[in-house]
Amino acid sequence: MVAADFVATDLDGFFLQDPAGDADEATSDGVWVFDGNRDVEIDVGDVITVSGRVDEYYGLTEIILDQL
Repeated sequence: MVAADFVATDLDGFFLQDPAGDADEATSDGVWVFDGNRDVEIDVGDVITVSGRVDEYYGLTEIILDQL
């Protein structure tokens, strides 16, 4: 589920989050998706599937978006 949308900003991406989570405080239930200034059309609350390359950026895991 899209938890936050920063597509139309200098951040160029959005957060995806598992709405159910795994109940493990040691793991994240969300991930940043970098759209590379493609300005994809999504809204907070949308349930989507993405594909792309996993990367580390300043010590944080992100998905570099290939396609929705």
